[in-house]
Amino acid sequence: MTPKFRAYDKNSGSLIYADSTHWFEHFDVGWHLVANDELGPRIVCGQTDRRDDGVLMRATGLVDRNGTQIYEGDIVQKDVLDKRGIVLWFAPTYAGYIIFHPKNGYIPNDWHGSYNELDGRHGAFGSTHKIEVVGNVYQNPELLEPAA
Repeated sequence: MTPKFRAYDKNSGSLIYADSTHWFEHFDVGWHLVANDELGPRIVCGQTDRRDDGVLMRATGLVDRNGTQIYEGDIVQKDVLDKRGIVLWFAPTYAGYIIFHPKNGYIPNDWHGSYNELDGRHGAFGSTHKIEVVGNVYQNPELLEPAA
């Protein structure tokens, strides 16, 4: 599986996905997102020794119940219990989500499964027919605010 990435551009507040006009370049000191579109070639955002205006997020290789690709940094909601969680990388090849409880905040031990992108095996996180991407931590932080 070829990894898919997106970036959050801190300057514009937008998510940018790799495609035919936007691509990521990685080096020893970080990465940047390059665009070559109607505005011409340029660096959009990145994290290097010279800039810190982007956040790189990797796709998990899974989709939610609506067919939406699930990325690191997404906020997912489990329909059965109406719980929300943040998608995180657990290890170099595993992803999962940690549940956020509105009254208690994050519960470190409430980790839901993992997904191994190398061989397609999955645990509880693989039950994606029960979860839905409802936002992401950069554009929708209010979805994780504790209830008053």
